[in-house]
Amino acid sequence: MDGGHHNYQWGKTQNAVNVFCDFYDISKTKSQNEEVMGFLKEMEEIFMDQEVFATEKLDGTNVCKDEFGQMYGRRCLIDKKSEFYQKTSLEKVKQADIAKLKMYMCKEASIDPNKIQTCHIYGELMCNSIYDYKQRGLVGGWRVFGAIVELRKENSAEAYEKLHKAGFLINKDSVEERIRIFPCVKFFFCVTECGMETVNVKSNGGSIAQIVSDNLEDMRRGKLEGIIITIPIFEDEGQGHKVVKWKGAQEYQPSAKQCLNSVIANIETKDFPVELKMFYRNLAAVLFSDFPVTNLFSKRRVKQETPKRLENVAKPKKDFGDGFSPDDKKMIIHGIYHSMNKFDDIAIYSAKGSIGIETYIKILQDESWKHYVEEKMITDPFESEKEVVKFINSSVVKIVNKLHKKDQSIGK
Repeated sequence: MDGGHHNYQWGKTQNAVNVFCDFYDISKTKSQNEEVMGFLKEMEEIFMDQEVFATEKLDGTNVCKDEFGQMYGRRCLIDKKSEFYQKTSLEKVKQADIAKLKMYMCKEASIDPNKIQTCHIYGELMCNSIYDYKQRGLVGGWRVFGAIVELRKENSAEAYEKLHKAGFLINKDSVEERIRIFPCVKFFFCVTECGMETVNVKSNGGSIAQIVSDNLEDMRRGKLEGIIITIPIFEDEGQGHKVVKWKGAQEYQPSAKQCLNSVIANIETKDFPVELKMFYRNLAAVLFSDFPVTNLFSKRRVKQETPKRLENVAKPKKDFGDGFSPDDKKMIIHGIYHSMNKFDDIAIYSAKGSIGIETYIKILQDESWKHYVEEKMITDPFESEKEVVKFINSSVVKIVNKLHKKDQSIGK
């Protein structure tokens, strides 16, 4: 069974639509007392001119490995003796020589490897047979996308500067002595030179607007899980970077829809450049797509079921009387199944009996609450959220018990 929780999580990746809408709001606010052209110029630089790196967002599960051979799930440690995680072979993860990759990156950046205390490499373990993953030979693989290196405090600044100069796209982690390395040409070169595979590159040097335009139809039709874009943090003098995720039409994104609706309504009533209008319209074409997408949930390792009382709920004009809407409840159910991918398969917990199931329920309840807070962009949970927690907790118990019974019946 997987071990306890660890503190080497890759971290939250923001929804690209929310971030792009925030760029509009921030640029507009900064230019309120200036020429309108300054506002538009900044927008064009961000979306039309800035060269970025983009990769395919794969629907698997996050698995990390360090140079000592320890493996990590999204939240919990994976036992070194484990051969499978989420019913998927760990062979590719175990074969990966992380110590070799660490040395190679240090060589490329002229860093003394002895100054790096730990090196964690993150990848997507392909546990789902959805989209065209089988045809592309992705199922069962481990596709690397990022890294975190940890240094002593006195060595952190020097290493950061050297990694940046060598061409790695990086930023400081929430833990001060750690540096996050994002998808980029230099990092992927090191990974492939050390015999590992990376996630698929969608763009190297294209603009954000071009990436959106080039992938519009596939995203609108739900043929891709999404696209991860490595972008500069513009307030950080061009040195720091971060990643954002542009989700496909099949993904449930209520907060993104709300943000984009606001921006679209604003720019359509103003003398706004055609290219920028088209960029936001393209985002809307994906987000509000009515194209019938394939039912992917039935092909996922964890099959999602929506309670019948929440199916085909019309757009809500009011809540249920308990403080949150049908859309919120749909998002919570989706979030519970999404959160299951961050832990090992329920069968592993079922094998431990009632204690294992109780453990699984607790960690899934906590993770589902975090997912709700992130999706709703809640910075300070209020007292009124008690009803939400109650709904999350009861829904997790029902879903887990149903899956547990099904697992037991299969095992008989």
